[in-house]
Amino acid sequence: MDLGIHAAQRRGLSVARNIFVEELIHTPIEHQGTEIVERKGIGHPDSIADGLAEAVSRALCKMYVARFGRILHHNTDQVEVVGGQSAPKFGGGIFLEPAYILLVGRATTVVNGERLPYRTAAIEAAHDYLTQTCTNLNVDGDVTLDCKIGQGSVSTSGGCTTRRSSSRTTRRSASASRRSPNWRRSSCRRNS
Repeated sequence: MDLGIHAAQRRGLSVARNIFVEELIHTPIEHQGTEIVERKGIGHPDSIADGLAEAVSRALCKMYVARFGRILHHNTDQVEVVGGQSAPKFGGGIFLEPAYILLVGRATTVVNGERLPYRTAAIEAAHDYLTQTCTNLNVDGDVTLDCKIGQGSVSTSGGCTTRRSSSRTTRRSASASRRSPNWRRSSCRRNS
């Protein structure tokens, strides 16, 4: 029973609920002769948004690993694709207004006081993805790329320092000793 309804009944309040349960009479998909599905092509805005989000995440991972030997916290799975305006015709057409693509999310933006080039990495990754995926698209002229990826919260990324793990006999360093000698660990402090 819903806790809110239970509490209301204890207080003597009348709570009316209209709940109807019906049996679903349906042939399971695995027993049907035909299954109809929707497939979104590679140029569909949803597919483009998913591909851009993955490309940006991969670029940030590569940047983090190159600089610190490990992947730092980031969440870049939110991309907005706003269609421009075009005048299509058979075999071609022209763009009247560019498409607008907004990359958003959170990322580790500062480590040991060093501001990271996360926006540059994100924009370059998005540009490269569009150039490789949408081969007939003039990315430089027909798309406006914007990046509003912000700094992650202090609890997940702010104030992080990256250093080689020490040989202290702690639970963490015991597990670190089973990793490669290049393993790095992070210690995060709240900013005062």
